[in-house]
Parts: sequence; C-alpha cells; structure tokens
Amino acid sequence: MYASAEGLPLRPAIQIDIAHARVFEPTLLHARVDPDIIMDDDDALTGAAPGFWRELRREYEAVGAAPSVHLPFHGLNLGSRSRSVRELSMSLLSAGLRAAAELGAVSAVMHTGFVPLVSRKAAGKWLEAFLPPFERLLAEAEEIGIPLALENTWERTPALFERIGEAVGRRFRYCLDTGHCSVYSELSVSEWADFMGDDLAVLHLHDNDGREDLHLPPGRGALDFRPLAPVILERRPRVVFETKPRHLREELAFLRGLLSGRAAARP
Repeated sequence: MYASAEGLPLRPAIQIDIAHARVFEPTLLHARVDPDIIMDDDDALTGAAPGFWRELRREYEAVGAAPSVHLPFHGLNLGSRSRSVRELSMSLLSAGLRAAAELGAVSAVMHTGFVPLVSRKAAGKWLEAFLPPFERLLAEAEEIGIPLALENTWERTPALFERIGEAVGRRFRYCLDTGHCSVYSELSVSEWADFMGDDLAVLHLHDNDGREDLHLPPGRGALDFRPLAPVILERRPRVVFETKPRHLREELAFLRGLLSGRAAARP
C-alpha cells in the first residue's frame, strides 16, 4: 500500500535527485505527491542526454505531477572573490534554469552561497560581487517564466535578503527551510515566515536536534512546527519534504496532523 496525500488541502512534494527522477513515478501517481528534483550532481545535470528533461516532463504530466527544482549549490558562490568560482557558479545555475524550463518546473530554489563568518567589510564586498550575476540569473528566470526563490541557509537574520531585495527591486521569492532556522538562525521559524510574508513560495520541511542539520522527518527532532500550520493553510507555499523518500508515509501523517491541529509540541 502506498501512502497518500489524498484529503490534504495541498499537494506536497518529495525531494529526489536526478538519478532517481524516474524511479519514483509510481509513488508520485499513487501517493499524489509532486517531485522536487535536487540538482546536486553537476555531472548528471550537465551530462543529461539530449531531450532528457522534455521526456521527463511528458512522463510527469502523464501521472499528473507538477515538478519543481532545487538548483545546484555544492561549492557554488556567486559572490566569491574568485572570478572562476563566480563563472562556474553562474554556468551551473543557468544550466539548472534551462533544465527547469524544459521540465516545466513550477519553481526553482537557490542558495545565496554566503557564509556569514566574515567581517562586515568582507560581507559588503561579497554582496557587490553577487549582485551582477544574480541579476542576470533573475532575468533568465523571468524570461522563462519560473519563479526564483532564495532559501535561508546559514544566514542568522534576514538582513542579507533585505539588502539583495533592495538592490534588485525584489523580483524573487523565498524558500523557508525549517531545519536551517533551527540550527543556524537567531530567529524562529515563525519569525522567518513573518519576514517572508506573501513572498513565501516554498517550504522545506525537515527536523533536527537544534545543533546539527540532520534532515530528520518532521516530528522526530526539537522543532515546534505548530506555528507553521496557519502559514501553510493561508499562504499555500509548495511544501517539500527534504528527507529520504522512504519516510513519505510518516511525513504525510505528520503533515495531516499538523494541519488538523493534532501535532504535538516540541521542547
């Protein structure tokens, strides 16, 4: 028996990598969930056979699935002091967007690549280097019609996102990562949700012990997810389970309980 999202007021997504993008089609059909493809394998992204993404789009459409993507991020940094790193980052992120367009993705999530353990002066130089390629990436996303969402990762506060938004006239949306809030941020999940407001497009659901980014199924760690219930119900972000697909049944049960007010409090 497959777990199923039937009866939920939204259709959640499970994160899968490129190599397994086709393996989970029966799950997508019977569980009534969508695929969120994480492009964390550069070779798989750039070496995909011609027509791969268009074929995958047709297969997903056949089972009624609407895909989204998580753009490449390992080692990437659009604000790096190294031109080669910036150019490689732009090349891979742009390749991810082109693949997303062929796939018919409904959204694309990306990391800023900023590491906050630097001086204020270094942070300013990072932002100065980040903005030109990011604006080009935004223009590409706008041209192909895919909303681009920046995800909170190591940022302690939303200050960086505010500065980026002011510099580019916003034009992007947000992805709220619950686990990253717990481990790296000075703000709570609900405070981040308040900051993101109606620009919250994607919600990454996973849990941890508050010390390490463990990517546990929600409910197994220390996070209190209850403040997110009204956020999910009112703003309807794309909810992505960022754990192993084998936990889908458990995660669907948790989400059902959360949205019906039955989720337990956490310390």
